[in-house]
Amino acid sequence: MVQGKILHSEGEPIWFLGRTPLLEIRAYGRTDAEVRGIRADMNGVFRMEGVPEGPYCFKATMDGWQSVIGIIVVSKKAPQKRSIILRLLIG
Repeated sequence: MVQGKILHSEGEPIWFLGRTPLLEIRAYGRTDAEVRGIRADMNGVFRMEGVPEGPYCFKATMDGWQSVIGIIVVSKKAPQKRSIILRLLIG
């Protein structure tokens, strides 16, 4: 499972007229891998179930904001409550 929050640089949720940020992940190093996406809720919270173990490229994005990209490793050994926080900058 991949879970966390997408916030703006001041630490508050981002939403505009019912639109919220999108998180997409794809298995790292595989150009043919399926892209999974999920929208954060109005509080910036997202939870993506059923993600197999391994490294993933991620992209958090929303129109009008700078995207954040990186790599995350999903592991069964990670604490269940562990989550990530992604902060987007305007622009």
